[in-house]
Amino acid sequence: MSISAFLPAHTLYIGCDHVARDLDTIVIDLNEASLPLFDVADAVMLGVLEYIDDVPALLAQLQQFERITLSYCTHAFWRSGTKRTRYWRNAYSARQFKALLRAAGFEIVRQRYLRVGEMLFQIKRAA
Repeated sequence: MSISAFLPAHTLYIGCDHVARDLDTIVIDLNEASLPLFDVADAVMLGVLEYIDDVPALLAQLQQFERITLSYCTHAFWRSGTKRTRYWRNAYSARQFKALLRAAGFEIVRQRYLRVGEMLFQIKRAA
């Protein structure tokens, strides 16, 4: 289901993914190409960063947005092997991931555990 179903009416939604989810999806492999420049203030990245080779580089590209909601799985079980060796490209602890966000120039506005180890962050560009 597209996140657009949860947005207020008349909200501009631009879908980006590594596969075309619909005819309007911008298809991009963020391990191969840079994030396009968007003229919007907010972004949502759910279930993306675990698959990225160079997380600090992508976080630098996210500076184009004022506010971002993103998820990241920090659970030690996932960092130890199964998903990481098959699909996931990185394995940061919660402390390491928060340090990456701050080093990239973001302030953590809110954080919340969704389920064991999976965290949801609301961040904004640091002043």
